[in-house]
Amino acid sequence: MSDWYLKFVDEEQAQEVLYTPVYAPDPLPESYVPVPYNGWFVNVRVVSEDPEPLLPFSIDPQPYPIRIWA
Repeated sequence: MSDWYLKFVDEEQAQEVLYTPVYAPDPLPESYVPVPYNGWFVNVRVVSEDPEPLLPFSIDPQPYPIRIWA
């Protein structure tokens, strides 16, 4: 299992690569202040799939906003 931090040009490009969206309904903490960045960011957890198609979109999560993994 591995966690991936991905950046796409927009949601359409992300959908083309990821195919099946899964939305987590967890609310953000009240103290969380979003900071705008260009691009469409997606966090995924790869369990048994081949992660190679995600490599071109992989980024270092810093300095982007915090990510909370369950």
